[in-house]
Parts: sequence; structure tokens; C-alpha cells
Amino acid sequence: MATFEKWMIDPDWTSPYSEERRGGMVRRYRPDFLCEVHNVPSVAIAELAGDVASRITAFGANLGSRNLGLLYATLLKSESISSSQIEGYKTPPSEVVLAEFAPEIATTTALTIRKNVLALQESLRRLNGLWTSEAIHQILVTLLPNHPEGYRSTQVRIGGRSLFRAAFVPPPAEDVSMLMDDLIDYANRGPESIVTKAGVVHAQFETIHPYNDGNGRTGRALVHALFARAGLLPGAVLPVSTVLRVRSEQYIGALTQYRYDSEAGQSRQDAVDAFVQIFAEALNDSVTLAQLVAEDVATIEAEWSQKTAGFRADSTAIWALRSLVNLPALTIESLAAETAVTKRAASRAISKLVNVGILVEATGKYKKASIFLASQVLDLLTQCERRAASPDFDTKLSQPAIPAPLPVTPLVILCSEPMPRAGTTCVLNKGHMGRHRSQR
Repeated sequence: MATFEKWMIDPDWTSPYSEERRGGMVRRYRPDFLCEVHNVPSVAIAELAGDVASRITAFGANLGSRNLGLLYATLLKSESISSSQIEGYKTPPSEVVLAEFAPEIATTTALTIRKNVLALQESLRRLNGLWTSEAIHQILVTLLPNHPEGYRSTQVRIGGRSLFRAAFVPPPAEDVSMLMDDLIDYANRGPESIVTKAGVVHAQFETIHPYNDGNGRTGRALVHALFARAGLLPGAVLPVSTVLRVRSEQYIGALTQYRYDSEAGQSRQDAVDAFVQIFAEALNDSVTLAQLVAEDVATIEAEWSQKTAGFRADSTAIWALRSLVNLPALTIESLAAETAVTKRAASRAISKLVNVGILVEATGKYKKASIFLASQVLDLLTQCERRAASPDFDTKLSQPAIPAPLPVTPLVILCSEPMPRAGTTCVLNKGHMGRHRSQR
């Protein structure tokens, strides 16, 4: 049964920290093997988990045969950005998007979060069948290319400047391989319902802490892999980390409760209940948030359709619009390469999208790179964060529980250049490319 062992550490006379120079006792955790213990929550928590699973399934079913490109890409980036923020990596969504086009001038944080986007995609692809340790390793390598191969070979800690001041000391390195084999076997064959299994797998992974770094982000990616493999959300990702970031104290508290001590009279049942409840509640909120994002995406798609109603279906501008679904930024060079047209044709297509207000040119340090952004899509990511920060998913109804990004209210300045023949002024945005226009 799970317990905290007393681990005696010898003095380290070379350490800069007094507690390490003294040496002494540390409480190190020895978790259960999942395939050998009871992982079913109590009736009330099981019902909650079942209700949440039904909501997730219904959300997936309601999406139906709709083109999910923009919704999937938005939720994927939102989830990756928030998962990184939980670990202390913070930067505006635009920086993450722009990092792909100009990595040489992107911030280290933006590049790190960009790798998290790729790692989440890798988890959905590699863990769609039977899980293996190699597949999980590959997710971590995508996230942290320079990470040592395989599981950790040294003792790690969570929090604190030393093992003596750590918030939690995971199991010893020599146990990690066995514990991870057990976790993978449980993920593949455990009979529990999907929400319960996802919660237990995530809590156990974070408890084992199998790698030197990247455990939190990898562990949250495993949750999405389980849902995708179960077929609950074809073509979509829930913004679970976006919600957990707001509930960070509850989330960390539930992880702490999951690490029960059998020798202190604590029970596995209470440990599973504590974490699955917080996890299921966070999932429930993430479904609500995803539904709101889906509505926002539908609004943007309708606006884009209206703005480009006069464009030819096979025009380069329409092809550009389709590419913005996966990544809300492009350059003349990237569009020309993607559509196999000349740079001049690509430039004309981008001009059309700028003129109708779909694209804006990046400013600041990215201006020289001539990158154009679909600002409405970037605004979706900011809006998702703001909604998650409010108990009512609307900061106008309730104050944010954590600091939320400022609302995006782009200032639109019209060209207003006189057009004598039309008897009016230009209605396009100031600084537009190409000819003036009297109506959009």
C-alpha cells in the first residue's frame, strides 16, 4: 500500500544550503501499483464522472460533420498555452503563433510553448492505440528535444530549493520504470470509465514524476490522448488546462490528497475520490468553455464567409483563408509556397484579405518579417482565457478569480480618403493595400 518512507540523506559538505550540509531525514513517496489496487470512486463521484463523460460525448456528437479545423486549432493552442502557463511559461498568444514564422527573433518562452503545441499533437497521434513507453518518451522529446533519453535516473523533487524543503519528493529513480509499466498497462486495460481512468492516470503520472522535466505538460497531454482514443471528441480538444490554471490551488490540493499514506490510516478510496472529483469538475467547466469557443468560431466563420462572398472559390485568397484555420498567420512567401503561385499573386491575395479586415500586418519586432495575422483568431485565445478566469465564464458578470488578460478591443481606423466619382469616402481600414473602395 502507498506510503511515505523515511529516507536518510548523508550530509553534503559542498552544498550552499545549510540543510543539505547537515543531512537528515526526508519523506519520500512510494505509490501504489494501479493494476493491484481499487481505482473506482464512490457512488456519488462515479455518477459525477459519468455525467461529465456524457457531456463530453454530447459535445463531440453535436459538432457532427461540421468542419472543425478552426475550432480544433483554437482549442489546441489554448490548451497548450494554458498547460505551459501552469508551469510558469507566459507570453501572449500572438508570440506563440509568430514564433513559427520568425523563430530567430522569437522569445525562448514562445518557442517553448510552440513545442508544447507540437507535443500535444504528437500525443493524439502516437497514443491512439496501445500505449508504449517509447510513444510517451517521444511526446517528451517533442516537448524537450534536449532531454536525456528515457526515464529519469536521479532523484527529483517538486518545489523547494532542496529535497529537505520540497513540497513533494517522488519515488526513487529505480522504481520509475516498474511504476510506468504499470501505469501504461492500466491505461491500456483498466476497466474504469474514461473520466475516472483519465483522472487516475494523470494523478499517478504526476506522482511518479518519471522525467527530469516536462512532467506536468506531458501528463496533461495524456488526458487528451485517452479521450481521443476513446472516441469522445473526434476532431476537438477540451481546454482542460485553461480551467485547471484557474483552479490551480484546488488542482494541487487534489494531487496532494491523491498521495495518501496507508500507514497514517488514510484510504485509497478517499484519495481517488478527492482527485477524480476536482478533475471531473474541471472537465465539466472545460466543456462549457469549449461550447462558448465553438459559438465564437461559428461567428468568425460566418463573418469571413460574408467578407469573401465576392471572391472566386478557387482564388488564392480563399486558399489563404483555409490556411489561416490551422495557423492564423502567413507571409507572402509561405502562401506562395503552399499554393504554388507567384509571390506577386500571393501578395494580391493577402491584400484582398487585408482590405476586407481579415488580416492585419504584424508590428513591432516582427514588422520586418512581413507577417500577416488573422487577429480575430488570436482574439479567440485571449477571450478563452478571460472566460475561464470568471466563475460565470463572463468577466462582465463576475470578477476573474485570477488575473485575466485585458479584453481585445482593436481600434479600427477607416481610410476615409475622398472618392469624388463615387461621391463618398473609402470605407476600408486605414493603411489598406490596393485601390480605395466605397463599400465593403
